Amino acid sequence: MSFWCKFCEAYRGLEESEIESLPQAEEEEARHLEREHHIPVRRNDETLEECVKRFRLENPDAGGPNCKCPLCTNFRKLKAGVH
Repeated sequence: MSFWCKFCEAYRGLEESEIESLPQAEEEEARHLEREHHIPVRRNDETLEECVKRFRLENPDAGGPNCKCPLCTNFRKLKAGVH
């Protein structure tokens, strides 16, 4: 079963042609959420501190002006007057 990213669907829509390229494994889903939406995903063998440290190293833009998390993305749209 493919991972269906609700954030991608909500923000930009999802084309039928993209369905085959959707993540197939749990690790791919986690990497997608972290890279594309700046949402940290704790792995089974990680402590919370290890997760945050890894996430910050791999995603230096997270939390900054170019953050791609849903909260920051929506805030920038509201600020710009985009509905």
